[in-house]
Amino acid sequence: MKLKFILLFIFLNMSVYFLSCGTTETYINYVSFNDNTYPPQNPSSLVFYNSRIELPEKYIEIGAIKFEGNPNRNDIIKLAAEKGAMVLIREGNNYILFIFPNKVKEQSNGKII
Repeated sequence: MKLKFILLFIFLNMSVYFLSCGTTETYINYVSFNDNTYPPQNPSSLVFYNSRIELPEKYIEIGAIKFEGNPNRNDIIKLAAEKGAMVLIREGNNYILFIFPNKVKEQSNGKII
């Protein structure tokens, strides 16, 4: 009887362990902060900073890349460059995308502002 209880206990614990440690899907999602579009940048020119206070000049936040799991950093860099980001700052499970307005012309509805 004692052996059955111990085996049942081990089986239940292992079941809970395997169910709770399932694989987490990785996903990446871009969220725009405005309606403007920005010219794509070269992925190799993207710069990473630790905080906004480190940014060397006036900036505009253009969006965020939200992710779950363990995304490939190159995928994040590629997406950020496609969206026109010049700078990335990681905040938790987000990368905030920035541009320097004096280095880029904003486009809205196909018109240069």
